[in-house]
Amino acid sequence: MNIKKICFFCGSRSGSNYKWTHMAQDLGEKIGQNNWQVVYGGGKWGLMGETAGAALRSGSKVIGVITADLLNIESSLQGLSQLCVVDSMAERKMKMIKISDIFLVLPGGLGTLDELFDVWTTKQLKQHNKAIILLNYEHYYDDLICFLRKTVFEGFLTERNKNLLKICNTVDEAITEISSQMHN
Repeated sequence: MNIKKICFFCGSRSGSNYKWTHMAQDLGEKIGQNNWQVVYGGGKWGLMGETAGAALRSGSKVIGVITADLLNIESSLQGLSQLCVVDSMAERKMKMIKISDIFLVLPGGLGTLDELFDVWTTKQLKQHNKAIILLNYEHYYDDLICFLRKTVFEGFLTERNKNLLKICNTVDEAITEISSQMHN
């Protein structure tokens, strides 16, 4: 599989510690250095804007996908290669899933979790076969990972479907995993 576009899901806020911003900037820079294309939620704030901005400054083509309502509330990042404006959050996710080749989930809140579970569920249902990577930076997703083990133990999720989600703990691990997916 030749990956053309990496879609990342993450917070539209920066979090309460600068380590999150630093991680987002580091990731975006490394994505750009690898000349990978980016698809993201289109906004300029939070980890979303930091990652996309760093990728853009480092040479990536960056495509934003945002709803008209969100565009009225927040600004989009300047200098995007393309900005797709859609009518609803459901349409936004569908567009991002359709045009992306791999998914990378960074720390975030409810929207990030919604996007993770949507892309994971659609993969489980065989609507796509694109890699999904969860960046468990600084153990952010430890409780979620523990919960996922419980869902398997309790018989609500198969081990096979749990393993559709690849977990990486550092930016460098995520970059290595993306690189390995390019050759699958």
